[in-house]
Amino acid sequence: MVECKVSIVEAFDLDQFPGWGKAILTDANGVEHAFVDKLPMFGLEDAEVISLPVERIINVEVVRDLGDVVEIDTSVPHGLETEDGNSHFVVRKRLDKNSIRSTNFIEIFLRNIMNYVELRKKYVLYRYVAIVFAVISILCIAWMVRDTTFQILLILLVNVLLFLIMLFIKKSYIGAGTKLLHKDLDLPSWRQYIEHNKKSNRAIMQTDASLTSVSYSYMTGDFKAAIKEATETLANTKLKPKYRDLLKSYLIRSTILTRPDLNREELDDMLNDLTITDPMLADKTKNTSHALHDLTIAHKSNDYFEDLENEFKYQKLEISYYQALNANIKGQVNKSNELFSKLAHEDQELYIVKKRLKNFYIVKIINDS
Repeated sequence: MVECKVSIVEAFDLDQFPGWGKAILTDANGVEHAFVDKLPMFGLEDAEVISLPVERIINVEVVRDLGDVVEIDTSVPHGLETEDGNSHFVVRKRLDKNSIRSTNFIEIFLRNIMNYVELRKKYVLYRYVAIVFAVISILCIAWMVRDTTFQILLILLVNVLLFLIMLFIKKSYIGAGTKLLHKDLDLPSWRQYIEHNKKSNRAIMQTDASLTSVSYSYMTGDFKAAIKEATETLANTKLKPKYRDLLKSYLIRSTILTRPDLNREELDDMLNDLTITDPMLADKTKNTSHALHDLTIAHKSNDYFEDLENEFKYQKLEISYYQALNANIKGQVNKSNELFSKLAHEDQELYIVKKRLKNFYIVKIINDS
């Protein structure tokens, strides 16, 4: 995994958590390619949102080293692609080793926050306070300042300050929400986030809520619900390729985990019929599906998960769980127990935590005997 520079040129829908942004990647031939995705994908600092356009760093995978240029895949690790579904580009070597800095005000915004509803209420409250303060300030200026020119200048200053404060509040809210949902993996907040966005008037937010709901059902082991909602959402002919591909990936993984009688021939037929437009995601889904089948149904070793990494909490836990299963199948009991222990204090609603308890005790009984 390497880092690649993009230019963030636009931020919009800031009232719809977590907000959306448009980034431009310039390839080796000087051709610009536009990406539209959630703001956390681009890791914007509050000051940078205010002063767009700004350069940011995204993680990408190198497909081929071509000397002075490299072919990269932006869909790995976070599924970033252009609106027409393209994720492969040839760019000049211009890597940045500096990591993205975290913002201290996210922790301030999260103080005393227990779930997404409380976070949303705090966000709305801060916005109202900022607006009321600005209105009062303008009224005071209109009452106290007699010089018209000076009055206009002060009112403009108040409006500029209000704009900056609102951006600061929004950025804090986005950062805090990302931490709450993905870094802390707070499941009640996931449910609240899904319900909030399902009520949105915007189709893209409703689609995002459906995808998030499928992801939630997958994480908690309600695979039948994941299959049902993924199938219903895929019936939408206007669905963007990115969402369609991700839903199909969840669909086949959920099918594998809900069918202990599934044989390898049936799985291969399912994979052959799978139409994921992104070749990298298609390959990843195929490898993951084979690994899931080997580890959970065929009960034979598969090293696919051994070298995987991810920054989000659930994906980290899932990797550890399947590494533990693989170690157990290989007879590496100590390694298996060590990996299973990483899940010991996690939320019992998670599928891999519930399965961990069952597998851990089976391993312990066999080892003790």
